[in-house]
Amino acid sequence: MSEHFHAHMDRNIFKLNLPVEVTSAYILVASLVEQNIRPSMEEIKSRWTKSEGELDQVLGELAKRNIIKISNVPEDTLYYPNPSSLWRWKLD
Repeated sequence: MSEHFHAHMDRNIFKLNLPVEVTSAYILVASLVEQNIRPSMEEIKSRWTKSEGELDQVLGELAKRNIIKISNVPEDTLYYPNPSSLWRWKLD
């Protein structure tokens, strides 16, 4: 996925009734992309107010549900919001 990918926060995130921290992480990632800030782990960590362990956990939950796409690029990992049409609304 290109670093120039652009997306807007999808309000459907609230329909999933996910824990506040998971929803907050999604909003954070989407806001970085909307502001044309590279959605790298460094940028996300610098704005995250909870523990790094919790951040890893909530990003994992978002990825498991296909709400975000994790893109490994040389020397970094980037996080991009997927459109809600790709989300896994229910986990088996």
